[in-house]
Amino acid sequence: MRKIDRAFVVAGLMSLSILVAVSSCDESAEATVKTVEAKPNKRLIETTLQTSQWNATYFYNDQDVSSELIGYTFIFQGDGSLQVIRNDESITGVWSSYQSTQDQLKLDLEFNADQGSFRDLTQDWVVVQQSDQVIKLRHKSNAKDTQPAELTLERV
Repeated sequence: MRKIDRAFVVAGLMSLSILVAVSSCDESAEATVKTVEAKPNKRLIETTLQTSQWNATYFYNDQDVSSELIGYTFIFQGDGSLQVIRNDESITGVWSSYQSTQDQLKLDLEFNADQGSFRDLTQDWVVVQQSDQVIKLRHKSNAKDTQPAELTLERV
């Protein structure tokens, strides 16, 4: 093989290697961007909660008690009131959100009911995940809690 032919082959292989490397970087960078979730924030959660109705799809409080909340629809109002409706039953309460001193976004729920699950929902929940479709909350009563309470709300 002549020197000029070898130079073209080497240059072609190097160009191909660079293209493959660059395209791989673009794909992995794009994948990284897609998997990053925004940190929960007060304004976003307030807007998200008020623009739709929500169902509790998972509630863990020492055991899975999700079935106690089946059929209830949660309605968060802009004035801080909260209404939970199932058929002809209506339970009222209040809600608010704030940043804690540990820089955690918290969602306070307080119900005017002494019914088991709603009494247990009256907590200052930490927002651990938020999107326009799902909000996941966690509450740890004290340092001895081995399994914190968890609540998942999904947009109706």
